Amino acid sequence: MGAALSFEFVNGFHDTANAVSTVIYTHTLKPTPAVVWSGIWNLIGVLTLPVCTFLGALLFALILNGAALIGLRWRQRLVFLGLGGEKKAFRDQLLEGRAHSD
Repeated sequence: MGAALSFEFVNGFHDTANAVSTVIYTHTLKPTPAVVWSGIWNLIGVLTLPVCTFLGALLFALILNGAALIGLRWRQRLVFLGLGGEKKAFRDQLLEGRAHSD
């Protein structure tokens, strides 16, 4: 974990240097405003990282729980219709080549 964090930290310097040098080379900004602008956005990135991490984890949990609830609901539907249990689903019968009408 420490190696990954160290890599990301060093990689951030490289990304910043590339972005600033591109802006300076294309004469979009002069060197001093380019460095200040980059510093401001890097600070904003550092300050908002915990919020973004939290929102990403929350979204992942919601999607995972939603998928689990959909699966449970589908299983309930199959049991209610008498399709759950020992009898195989029609799709499985088709795959095995044993589909027939009852």
